[in-house]
Amino acid sequence: MDTNEIVERALIELRKTQNYDCLSTSELLGRAGISFLDVDDDQMLDVQWAFMKAAKKEGIILDYSEYAGTNVGLPYNIPSVIIHPDAINSCVIKWEDCGLCCADDIMCAETRILQHEIQVRFFNGNGLMYGRIWPLTIVENHRIFQILDRHVQLWKSEEFKGPMYDGFCWKVKLYTKGKLVKTVEGNIMPFEIGKELKRLISGIIGDDNCYMF
Repeated sequence: MDTNEIVERALIELRKTQNYDCLSTSELLGRAGISFLDVDDDQMLDVQWAFMKAAKKEGIILDYSEYAGTNVGLPYNIPSVIIHPDAINSCVIKWEDCGLCCADDIMCAETRILQHEIQVRFFNGNGLMYGRIWPLTIVENHRIFQILDRHVQLWKSEEFKGPMYDGFCWKVKLYTKGKLVKTVEGNIMPFEIGKELKRLISGIIGDDNCYMF
């Protein structure tokens, strides 16, 4: 089978994937109905390099960084995290205390989730108190942004609005390449997936620093 034909069939399957799916070139070829019996090892290496080049041309990132510096096998069998051009790749979560509190207490926290780090700034009634930064591993990055892209992006503010008493309110802003693509806000805990997102982030920055929902 011609290498260009194999690459094109792999690209068709690649375009069907979701952001932050984790698949190898071999798995994509399997989805395209191409067996290893149809392609020998030497041609598969040619397919791999041509496929990576074609994906890049379409603006699709094949992120192999989780396996950087490791010897895990042939390149076409190594899974990559697939990131399409429209993927969510940064987020800001703002939490505010809507009740009565002392001016010296934390009244607002802003959590910025970036590609390689999480930044948190804490504010009281007098303004900025302090901020902290935590590094983000590749694995943590992919898990968090998978939740943001697949789930949080579908949230609607009306689903998270309850009676306003002495409680808190929150706002989430999602960005693609610096462009704001989604804003959602509320004052109640957003479903189980919100709890999972908070659990992941608190595992990185600690419960005491995690002001989200």
